[in-house]
Amino acid sequence: MPLQLDLVVEDPSTGYVGAVIGRENGLVLLEDRRGARRAFPVGPGFWIDGKPVNLCIPPRQGSARP
Repeated sequence: MPLQLDLVVEDPSTGYVGAVIGRENGLVLLEDRRGARRAFPVGPGFWIDGKPVNLCIPPRQGSARP
């Protein structure tokens, strides 16, 4: 599943649930409903609506200049 801002995901190993607020250096940044933020590695191991998903960085959009 490609990362999208405001996508709510759960890290089942810690029980942390938060909305995607960004990404940097191979990490996805999540913010919970109380405003606490945590970073997790992008990839498998997340749940959405109780189902496992593999988060991935979406391909860049737009035209590349030669």
